[in-house]
Amino acid sequence: MTLIVETVTEIGRFASLRDEWEKVNLECETGTFFSSHDWLMIWCTWFLTAGTSLYILLVWRKESLLGIAPFVIRRERFGINWLYLLGTGEPEASEVATEYADILVMPGMRNEVERILADKLRQDFSAWDGVRLLNVRADSLIKPLLKKVLGCITIGEQLTGVRYRVALQNCRSSDAYLATLESDSFRNKLKVSRRRMRKAKGNFFIVDTGSNEFDRCAADLVELHDQRWRGKGGRGVFTDATFAGFHRDLLHSPGTKGSIYLAVLALGGAPVAVLYLLVYRG
Repeated sequence: MTLIVETVTEIGRFASLRDEWEKVNLECETGTFFSSHDWLMIWCTWFLTAGTSLYILLVWRKESLLGIAPFVIRRERFGINWLYLLGTGEPEASEVATEYADILVMPGMRNEVERILADKLRQDFSAWDGVRLLNVRADSLIKPLLKKVLGCITIGEQLTGVRYRVALQNCRSSDAYLATLESDSFRNKLKVSRRRMRKAKGNFFIVDTGSNEFDRCAADLVELHDQRWRGKGGRGVFTDATFAGFHRDLLHSPGTKGSIYLAVLALGGAPVAVLYLLVYRG
């Protein structure tokens, strides 16, 4: 059956695609929380400003969405139109750190989807002058796609490594986590910290977005972060109104319920650390 490409340039159309988008994001090998419809819609709310336009390519077979190439085109200095992956390229002061960005393709459809996307990008070549790839992995699907279009990848490429990713899904206790560590010195430091916390009768708990304590813990996260940076003579990222607004919307979005947790460490009833956790695909 014939594949067709739809070009999405209107935010309303993008908003209407949540169910189809999430199906692809969950089933494809490159899907993450940062390519989820909720993350990207909120990103658009705050960063799809004047000079930046949506350019999302959708590959359909009848009513089945098989591939997504999510881009924005941003007009920058000297009138140059740069192609970015959606969710990247915001001003540094407001950067919300989309950790991984990529195209999304249903299993078994990579060659067909890549071919038709390459044809479409060639047709629309006059709409953009260059490409800036930010926060893409070395094995990203976007790289071979753009190589087909451009012949090579030499522009604004920022790779995201995977060596710091830790799989914790089988760690049901701190001992189980410690056993996964390769560094003996780091493992011993954590053991010492754990003993000190227990001696001080520290309290550790996790809250989700449905908890009555969530808003208070979120405020503690912001305050502790700002305290740390003030102590260094700097400013925390939450002092940027756009950054703070993005995360406020993310934390309270109905679509992210069950995907965001705050892990809190308290000593003497007062929070001393808050960890911002994103959970996707379990």
